[in-house]
Amino acid sequence: MYKPSIDDMLAGKQSRYSLVIAVAKRAREISDDYKQKGVLLDEKPVLMAVEDFKDHKYEILEKDDEEIEAEEENEEDSDDTFEALNDSESDND
Repeated sequence: MYKPSIDDMLAGKQSRYSLVIAVAKRAREISDDYKQKGVLLDEKPVLMAVEDFKDHKYEILEKDDEEIEAEEENEEDSDDTFEALNDSESDND
């Protein structure tokens, strides 16, 4: 069985979880692309995705804590807007 080094695929800052998610997403892209073209694969899409990351054709982009916090704040703001709309709709009834 082929076992590439995880350390080679990670740039030192990404987690193994990020690598697993990235490989799964890339494998899905590969599978969908070949399916759309009507071509049968000789190799497993996951193995092809691992090769892509091993060869550094793709890189993993992780959000930092500030980006995550900003997204959470935006989600909270949109929830407040939704609640305000619901309140005004019930007032109209």
